[in-house]
Amino acid sequence: MTATNSVSVKKYLKGIEYPAYKEDLIEYAQEQNAEDDIIELLEQLSDEAEYNSLAEVNLALDEIE
Repeated sequence: MTATNSVSVKKYLKGIEYPAYKEDLIEYAQEQNAEDDIIELLEQLSDEAEYNSLAEVNLALDEIE
Protein backbone atom coordinates (compact mmCIF):
# COMPACT_ATOMS: atom_id res chain seq x y z
CA MET A 1 0.00 0.00 0.00
CA THR A 2 1.33 3.42 -0.83
CA ALA A 3 2.13 5.84 1.97
CA THR A 4 -0.63 8.14 0.74
CA ASN A 5 -3.22 5.37 0.97
CA SER A 6 -1.94 4.40 4.40
CA VAL A 7 -2.42 7.95 5.68
CA SER A 8 -5.87 8.13 4.08
CA VAL A 9 -6.96 4.80 5.56
CA LYS A 10 -5.76 5.97 8.97
CA LYS A 11 -7.67 9.25 8.55
CA TYR A 12 -10.95 7.59 7.63
CA LEU A 13 -10.76 4.79 10.20
CA LYS A 14 -9.75 7.01 13.11
CA GLY A 15 -12.08 6.33 16.01
CA ILE A 16 -13.49 3.01 14.80
CA GLU A 17 -13.91 0.39 17.50
CA TYR A 18 -11.99 -2.84 17.11
CA PRO A 19 -12.36 -5.70 16.56
CA ALA A 20 -13.97 -4.94 13.22
CA TYR A 21 -14.81 -6.85 10.07
CA LYS A 22 -14.50 -5.70 6.47
CA GLU A 23 -18.14 -4.53 6.38
CA ASP A 24 -17.61 -2.49 9.56
CA LEU A 25 -14.52 -0.84 8.13
CA ILE A 26 -16.25 0.06 4.87
CA GLU A 27 -19.36 1.38 6.59
CA TYR A 28 -17.32 3.50 9.00
CA ALA A 29 -15.13 4.88 6.22
CA GLN A 30 -18.24 5.80 4.22
CA GLU A 31 -19.66 7.60 7.26
CA GLN A 32 -16.40 9.58 7.36
CA ASN A 33 -16.86 10.52 3.69
CA ALA A 34 -13.91 8.46 2.50
CA GLU A 35 -12.91 8.81 -1.12
CA ASP A 36 -13.91 6.08 -3.57
CA ASP A 37 -10.36 4.76 -3.90
CA ILE A 38 -10.20 4.13 -0.13
CA ILE A 39 -13.53 2.28 -0.20
CA GLU A 40 -12.33 0.22 -3.17
CA LEU A 41 -9.15 -0.62 -1.27
CA LEU A 42 -11.11 -1.75 1.81
CA GLU A 43 -13.43 -3.83 -0.40
CA GLN A 44 -10.43 -5.99 -1.29
CA LEU A 45 -10.06 -7.19 2.30
CA SER A 46 -11.10 -10.69 3.31
CA ASP A 47 -14.78 -11.11 4.16
CA GLU A 48 -14.00 -13.50 7.02
CA ALA A 49 -11.07 -11.77 8.70
CA GLU A 50 -11.46 -9.91 11.96
CA TYR A 51 -9.18 -6.92 12.42
CA ASN A 52 -8.07 -5.94 15.92
CA SER A 53 -6.21 -2.75 15.06
CA LEU A 54 -5.38 -0.30 12.29
CA ALA A 55 -1.99 -2.00 12.03
CA GLU A 56 -3.71 -5.29 11.15
CA VAL A 57 -5.82 -3.53 8.52
CA ASN A 58 -2.68 -1.98 7.00
CA LEU A 59 -0.86 -5.33 6.98
CA ALA A 60 -3.77 -6.97 5.19
CA LEU A 61 -3.89 -4.15 2.64
CA ASP A 62 -0.14 -4.42 2.08
CA GLU A 63 -0.58 -8.10 1.20
CA ILE A 64 -3.25 -7.24 -1.39
CA GLU A 65 -1.28 -4.59 -3.27
